[in-house]
Amino acid sequence: MTTEKRMISANKRLEPMTGQEEGPVLSRWFLGGLRKGEPYLRVHSMIEALAKDHGTDESLAEALLELAEQGDPDAQYVAGIAVQYGIGTDRSYEKGCEWCWKAIGQNHPLACLHMGELLELEPKSTRKAIKLYKRASESGLAEASKKIAWIYSGYPGLRSTDPKAIEWYLKAAEQGDCDAQRDVGYKYEFGLGVDQSYEETFKWYLKAAEQDGEDVQIRLGRLYECGLGVEQSYEKAAEWYRRAAESGSAVAQYNMGNMCSLGHGVEKSHKEAFKWYLKAAEQGDGDAQNNLGYMYERGMAVEQSYEKAAEWYQKGVDNDNAFAMFYLGRLYETGRGVPRSARKA
Repeated sequence: MTTEKRMISANKRLEPMTGQEEGPVLSRWFLGGLRKGEPYLRVHSMIEALAKDHGTDESLAEALLELAEQGDPDAQYVAGIAVQYGIGTDRSYEKGCEWCWKAIGQNHPLACLHMGELLELEPKSTRKAIKLYKRASESGLAEASKKIAWIYSGYPGLRSTDPKAIEWYLKAAEQGDCDAQRDVGYKYEFGLGVDQSYEETFKWYLKAAEQDGEDVQIRLGRLYECGLGVEQSYEKAAEWYRRAAESGSAVAQYNMGNMCSLGHGVEKSHKEAFKWYLKAAEQGDGDAQNNLGYMYERGMAVEQSYEKAAEWYQKGVDNDNAFAMFYLGRLYETGRGVPRSARKA
C-alpha cells in the first residue's frame, strides 16, 4: 500500500467536525475540532477570515493557494492538506506534500507534525518523522513531543520504562498535553521508569483532570478518596467523580453511587445512589447492575421486587460480576423472583 493510500485510510477527518455543521468541508475540518495552542489558533483565525468571503471549497482552496503562492506558511500548510485530499481542488498527494514542505521551510510546526505523521506511515522513515516532530516540539507543540514519546515507548506504551520515552512524555506534559500529563501521572503512580511517588502522581493527574479528561478525573478522585499524595477528602473525591459522571463515564457514575450510598463527601441518599447506579448500569457496568439488583431485593429507595432484583443480577452475571452470580444463585436457591432451581443456583 502506498503512503498516499495509507494516509487516506488512516485519516477519517474529512467528515465534518463537531461544532461546525455548515460551510465548506475545509473550514469545518479546521474550525470544528481545533485543538489548543498558538499555531492552531493562528490557522483558525486565517480560515475563519477566509471562510466569510469564500462559501465553497473551490473558492476557499483558490484563496488559500493564492496566499500560499505569496509565501504565507499557514496558507501553505492548509493548502497542502487541501491538495493532498483534493478538497476544492485537484487531488495530488505529491503537490500537497510540496506545499507542506514549503511551510516546513518556514518552521511551521503543524506542517512538521503533519508530514511527520505521514513519514511514520512509510517503511524505515521513523527517524525522519522524529526529526520533524522535534522541530515542531521546539516550537512548543506538545502533540509533537507526545508523538516522539509514543515512538520510543511503542504504541500505546503506557507501561514503557524507556528513558527516552519518559523524557518526551515529561516534555509533552510540561507543554500542556492532557494525555501526556495523565501518562506521566500513571508512570509515577506505578513507578514505571521513575521513582514511585503519589505526590507526583497527584500533581500530574490534577493538571490533566483540569483539562476535562474523564479517565484521569476518576483517578484523581480515587487519590482524594484514599488520601494518596494529597490530604484525604471525600468531598474533593465526590467533586471529581461527579465531573466525570456528568460527562457520561459509567465508572464515575458507579463511584458516585457508592459515595451517595455511604454518605462520603455528599449527603447520604439511597435515592441518589440508585440514580447514579442506574445510569452506570444502563451503560453495562456490572458492578452497578449488581448494586441495583441488591437495592431491588432489599427495597432500598425503590419498591421491593425480587423479580427486578433477579433481572439486574442477571445483567451483572452476563458481565461476569461475581457478586451478581452469588446473589442470583441465592434467589434461585430460595425461588424468590425466579423459579426455584438447585441446578441454576
